[in-house]
Amino acid sequence: MALGLGRKLRHGDALVRSGSFEGWRPILYGTGLDQSVVGIVGMGAVGRAIARRLSGFGCRMLGVDPKCEAPPGVSPCDLRIALAASDCLMLAVPLAADTLHLIGGDALKHMKLDALLVNVGRGSVVDESAVADALERGRLGGYAADVFEMEDRAHQARPRAIEPRLLLHPHTLFTPHLGSAVDRVRREITLQAADDIAAALSGRAPRHAINQPSRPQVRARASASLP
Repeated sequence: MALGLGRKLRHGDALVRSGSFEGWRPILYGTGLDQSVVGIVGMGAVGRAIARRLSGFGCRMLGVDPKCEAPPGVSPCDLRIALAASDCLMLAVPLAADTLHLIGGDALKHMKLDALLVNVGRGSVVDESAVADALERGRLGGYAADVFEMEDRAHQARPRAIEPRLLLHPHTLFTPHLGSAVDRVRREITLQAADDIAAALSGRAPRHAINQPSRPQVRARASASLP
């Protein structure tokens, strides 16, 4: 999404389909990741996976996460520093009380004017209305997202539709929550869940339990669930 947004992929596709493309011209110059600074907010499994994939792009990586240690090749820093230094800021945090609208009007004011913002965490980590304001005022270079505020049903105050100004703005790139939409990946997720359920029912700790229950707790819960 960062590459597509920075290299104006959406505009290039539209130009080719318009019928007016006559061959290469010095147009649609954009930005790449080489020699850039990329901030990754959230150093959990997703953030670390992003860092691994970025390792070959020749960019400097900053990691923001007070709860997780930054992996090799990622310089830990606080959010304020990442906002000011990043050419591209990638969001990979879950939605929680302290991440709701983490990137809102105040945070956007501290970003570079031409910076790109990419959200693959949860929609409501971003204040979509504030992002639309920043784009319209030239305070943000572009916004790409695979997740949206209207999806977060646990957040009662969520909007019921994507901010219309974002959909109309030329410097945006969106996908419909396709992050894991790969046949092999979805099959592995399903099998992983089934293995964890089988482990819990047999009294073993599920391999991927996010709350790391103790073995006695697992056995007690498994026994209680059996007829």
